[in-house]
Amino acid sequence: MSETPELPPRERLVQLVRSLGKHLPAQLSPLFGAKRFAEGASALARLADDAHLTAAVASLADGEAAWLADRIEARWRAVADPILDPIAAIVAPPELWIGREPIRVPLAVAVVGAEPDWEVVWDNATSTTAGHAVATAEPDANVLAVRVHVRARTAAGRVSLSAAARIALRRPAVTVREDRRRVVVADQHGNPAAGVTLTIGDATYLAGPGGLVELAQPAAPGATMRVQGIPAGRIPT
Repeated sequence: MSETPELPPRERLVQLVRSLGKHLPAQLSPLFGAKRFAEGASALARLADDAHLTAAVASLADGEAAWLADRIEARWRAVADPILDPIAAIVAPPELWIGREPIRVPLAVAVVGAEPDWEVVWDNATSTTAGHAVATAEPDANVLAVRVHVRARTAAGRVSLSAAARIALRRPAVTVREDRRRVVVADQHGNPAAGVTLTIGDATYLAGPGGLVELAQPAAPGATMRVQGIPAGRIPT
């Protein structure tokens, strides 16, 4: 089995919180049952609910999740040795821009806490090399959903792990104002596309808040437009 990629920040945070809720009470027993720890115990119990934990983590940016995971691990280490349960996660982009043609999307699975001889089965993706696969995003779809099943071995015995990923598929919808100096980039749902690249002719710009690109000079009529490299029409004449 080839070297596994690192866990994405949100998945690492999920692993830490799940493991903390499972192992910390036993590590601090009987202190954990004391009244002074009741509030903390209640918080851990709430996070033991996967739906609650997943929703909380999904609201965090990658940087926030990484920072919080580091803080939790450091505080856990201050009172006991962290015990991390095995986990699998799909390493994939959260979104992709797509045009009129299908695109191949490379995927990888990160497995942490298991011995290296694990086996993988993919749903809606084709396995390529060890731990890697390719899925096909269709131009008429809004989401690419994939799942992976991992059979692995730990010191405690055999385990079955699974992970899922949903990749948002965005198609460019570009609005050019009458002055041809203001261009608004959005997707097929009308969601603004801040932070994406817009290429007009040979010049490339970065969309700001609200997907707005403001040009110093009016764009040339008929110039081609591309969003993240995907054709997005021409400047009106």
